[in-house]
Amino acid sequence: MTHNTILDIVRSSLKLTDAKVRECFTLGGSSLSPEALAEVTAKEQGEEPGALTDAHLAAFLDGLIVA
Repeated sequence: MTHNTILDIVRSSLKLTDAKVRECFTLGGSSLSPEALAEVTAKEQGEEPGALTDAHLAAFLDGLIVA
């Protein structure tokens, strides 16, 4: 299971919008531009997704806890 898959599962389970996902990244101490978010979630658009790093996934999960 890749980091992108984990993000997709959490995002769809909690029905998080792009804005909320970006807020979680920010609260976790990382920033992700709308373009970068579109790149890591490109699977939804039928494209090859960019790799989500360990640090970005950790920031997202930390921010999710804070939110």
